[in-house]
Amino acid sequence: LPHMTSTQIKNMSQGVDEANKPMQMDDSKRRTKVVASLGPSSWSEEMIPKMIAAGTNIFRLSPG
Repeated sequence: LPHMTSTQIKNMSQGVDEANKPMQMDDSKRRTKVVASLGPSSWSEEMIPKMIAAGTNIFRLSPG
């Protein structure tokens, strides 16, 4: 592997941070629906709003 400067490493890590953020989209143009399963690990008052903010349109209930 080639050596990288600290600036190059910093720039790469910023790209990774950006890649992990949800995409900002105009929902009026999106034709795909996001279906999420609610089960034991996601069945909380804190998790459901996070899933909606991430783009979930429909929830499927899984008794887990």
